[in-house]
Amino acid sequence: MGRMLTRAIEAAGLTRLAERALEAAGLDNAALAHLREADRLVVAGLADAVRARHRGDEVQLHTRETAARAPGLRVLDLDVGRPDGPTGQEALIEVAFARLSAPGAHGIAVDFEQVGLELAQTALAFGADALCGDLTTKRTLPLLEGASARRAELEGLVERGGRRVQWCVEPEVARPRSRS
Repeated sequence: MGRMLTRAIEAAGLTRLAERALEAAGLDNAALAHLREADRLVVAGLADAVRARHRGDEVQLHTRETAARAPGLRVLDLDVGRPDGPTGQEALIEVAFARLSAPGAHGIAVDFEQVGLELAQTALAFGADALCGDLTTKRTLPLLEGASARRAELEGLVERGGRRVQWCVEPEVARPRSRS
């Protein structure tokens, strides 16, 4: 954790709770209730610190099918598109709480089709370490090469955030783009 986050955690009186979160057992409901009263950015920073310590900088990219079969991966249902659904901020906080309540070895995935690419990318800074969705979409312009354009777009999204891609899909879906 950086100095700024460490100081914010100390100022909020959350040092012991942060230490427990970083142990990777997952926080209990009482600790999570205490964090619900804390500054949202402190919670996000703590969730991302837990992700970094226990899951590293790799972001797994899954189809919905491979995500459903992945052991220890929780795909969050963040239906932000509903009129009565959560706001983007509320969805991101739920990502952070999912990370903080999960054992460190477990992954937290966000469906980029459900929340959109921008919110999915932001979720990576709130503790998510996996993205899933349709990697073979035909909803791109024909000149953009469909599925390969989608893969390149997702790789760029992850890499611009300073993280590395780990493809967790069938070989025909995961053909990485060539780097010239």
